[in-house]
Amino acid sequence: MHRNFILFNLFAFLFHSCYATMHHFWFHIAGECKHISVRLNSFVQILGCLSIPSAFVWSYLADRTKWHTRIIAINALFYVIASIINFNLRNMTNRYAVQCGCVLAILLRQISAGGTFSIFFALLLNYVKRTNSSNRNVGTAKMFGILGITFVMMMLGLSGYLFPSTNARNVALVICVLFGTFSAVLAFFSLPEFVKPEAVLFKRKISLKDLFKRVYQYMNLIVLAFFLTTVLIGLNRIALDNFSTSFYHLLGYEMHHIRLFFCFRMIIEAFALFHSDRLCKFIGLYNLFLLSAVFTVLRTFILTMFDLLRASKYRKIFLVCVVEAFKGVSTSAYFYSSTLIFRSFAKYDTQTLAQGLNGCAYNGVPSVLFSIISVFVTNPQSSKHSDVITVNEKMQYDYFLVFFQIVTVLSFFGIIITAVGIYLVKKNKLENFEWTAHK
Repeated sequence: MHRNFILFNLFAFLFHSCYATMHHFWFHIAGECKHISVRLNSFVQILGCLSIPSAFVWSYLADRTKWHTRIIAINALFYVIASIINFNLRNMTNRYAVQCGCVLAILLRQISAGGTFSIFFALLLNYVKRTNSSNRNVGTAKMFGILGITFVMMMLGLSGYLFPSTNARNVALVICVLFGTFSAVLAFFSLPEFVKPEAVLFKRKISLKDLFKRVYQYMNLIVLAFFLTTVLIGLNRIALDNFSTSFYHLLGYEMHHIRLFFCFRMIIEAFALFHSDRLCKFIGLYNLFLLSAVFTVLRTFILTMFDLLRASKYRKIFLVCVVEAFKGVSTSAYFYSSTLIFRSFAKYDTQTLAQGLNGCAYNGVPSVLFSIISVFVTNPQSSKHSDVITVNEKMQYDYFLVFFQIVTVLSFFGIIITAVGIYLVKKNKLENFEWTAHK
């Protein structure tokens, strides 16, 4: 493997580790703060809408300046700061300080996450193209990111056994800060720069009008179809990320059990990513995207069936493992296919913006939809008769269940929209884009 691909994989491992330490347990951590209610924690996710303009702005700046590595480093440091604030929320006693800290942490998280991943994978795709390497390297980099998340799960589980809860949280914070800082340094000093083809002239002129003009280039039915499906997949993912930990708690599982479930999913996801190139050759790029939409529906549909299936203890374990396996397969299939599909719609001077559009659809817009749904779903803490713990748990369980039912129905439309998108692609004979061809 070429040295630069090793550096790309190392960055993916480090930053995904940092990202997972806060992101995958954010809702659970904030839920422990008595000044942050379930509804506030859900509604404040509307700040995720900031990842929409941040994804476009960061991607546009990267396309105009070619400072991909510097922008990645800045965003990584933003995420480190957000992590420090997040892990110290529990130590704050003032109500307004806790709530302001919660808002600030999410603000920094959305601004940084909106630009980091889209720019990183645009940079990687650029390097793959100009070195005439296999698209498999894209899946490999993401696989190392998944291994980073798995490493975090193992470390958090181990620290939970060896240390008290407070010290275990400090271990997580140290991992997050160190790995985030190392990833910023690696991006700034070691990752290869974005290189344009000699025949393409890039202008460094930056203007809001030019940004809207370039975004408008993507306004067609084919891109819209894949954009909408990505939004629905992202909404499903946000619901699981925010609620699955607490939902599994209500099913009777401790945190170390939940981390084992998550590690199982990460192993499945890493394995699927490693073989995504072969699977793509076998079923086709667009069919792989359709497969991700199907598994997205199945993963939350199963959660809504727990009561109807009258699942026993061991059957629940089996169903949870199936849910996590489906999540791993759907996430890996979505990532590999969407990265290449959105890249296929881009020109050389909008390579990063295409990935920004993908990131906006997966992270930004779903956060807004998630917050809107949380306003209309009954708050389990709003009842005056919720003094009994068992009643509270039943109401919270129903709250999560309604969320999963809603996102399952919405995700089902993603299958239909994807099928329409594939039909439009075939109708316009766009299957053989240069970037969808696998080496």
